[in-house]
Amino acid sequence: MLLLDASEDLFHRWSQGEQFKPGWVRNELKAKSSSAVRDVIVNTDQETHELNRMVYAWLSNITHANLDSVNQTAQKTGDQRYEIFVGGSLEGMKTLMNAVFASLCHGLHHTAVICIAVFDAARLEKTGPRWSALERRVNEAAYPRDTLT
Repeated sequence: MLLLDASEDLFHRWSQGEQFKPGWVRNELKAKSSSAVRDVIVNTDQETHELNRMVYAWLSNITHANLDSVNQTAQKTGDQRYEIFVGGSLEGMKTLMNAVFASLCHGLHHTAVICIAVFDAARLEKTGPRWSALERRVNEAAYPRDTLT
């Protein structure tokens, strides 16, 4: 949201410690998909917006108290009996976890590169090779060779 505010008012308020309610941010992001901040034009295409929305909704479902979050941490073992997994069971979820990791890390990486391009382009030029190396490492971790076949 900070990147879509050409006035930079939201960035300054946030940098002074103001917090913005998630619902307000979601509504603002839904209403505005592009902006020109300083000399950088920031665009979010519909496909990226939908991917971000899907990942956010999935994470919300498993982190907030609801049936989906219970299903991530408990497994029925008999009549009126359940086994509770502290932190959730990852058994058989390697592909799912890689997909979530890839979506989150690619989104965070993309956002970080845009932020630094907007607010400190000289630093981006200086640190560009490290950002590229980080992107390669995220790709390698997100798509391990044994899951590509």
